[in-house]
Amino acid sequence: MGDVVTLSSATNAASCLAEASLGQALHGLVIKVGFMDTPSTSVANSLVTMYSNCGDSKAAENVFEEVYVHTDVVLWNAIIDGFAINRKILEAFELPHRMLQPESLNLTILLF
Repeated sequence: MGDVVTLSSATNAASCLAEASLGQALHGLVIKVGFMDTPSTSVANSLVTMYSNCGDSKAAENVFEEVYVHTDVVLWNAIIDGFAINRKILEAFELPHRMLQPESLNLTILLF
């Protein structure tokens, strides 16, 4: 069915191509194989990035809310970057207040 590396790589490809329908199909596969039950941060990062790059910041946020881990800085940076990409700057600046260690975020992603 697929492992973490395969699903992350395929989702990244959909992200680079801005192919939302392919990304949604891969998200369905992620759910089907159970990666949303025991979330893999690399798969979650790929999904958040893919939805953000496809212009669907709400879906990116839904993935983030479903699987986020308070200590995974990469995932936090991915959602903040996703908001910035989609011009949701206020939402991007509000997120660090929810994080336990906001000093480890890369807020330079908001400066574009």
